[in-house]
Amino acid sequence: PKLPITNISVAQVNAYAAWLSKNTGKNYRLPKKSEWLHAARGKAIKVDANRNCLLDTRGIKIGGSLVKAQVGDPNSWGLVNLVGNASEYTAVRAGKVVAVGGSFNTPMEECSLKSSRQSDGSASGEIGFRLVRELVTE
Repeated sequence: PKLPITNISVAQVNAYAAWLSKNTGKNYRLPKKSEWLHAARGKAIKVDANRNCLLDTRGIKIGGSLVKAQVGDPNSWGLVNLVGNASEYTAVRAGKVVAVGGSFNTPMEECSLKSSRQSDGSASGEIGFRLVRELVTE
């Protein structure tokens, strides 16, 4: 229960977001890629140096499997584990998603805020999600 939720399809994520929206009266959805990037950068673009990406050098081995979702340094807005560990689905256009942020199997030198890969939305042990709650201004 402390690991990020992975092995879930975009259809399942969308169904969960719809259920959550209905039961809370708030609107939840996958973030757009630009929204995810904005949240991931925070006020200062600084990526956790201890991110869970693939590294095997000079006797140091990290990556290769998931770690607890709350491991790592938070960004300036308090968000943790945005790069590495589990990539995250983001919406790019109607029905299309991209997995961003790299995963535990992404080589460290490629594991950054700019990491992204195409996804058909099917379940993957390397991809999880975060939801956006839309705020209504009056």
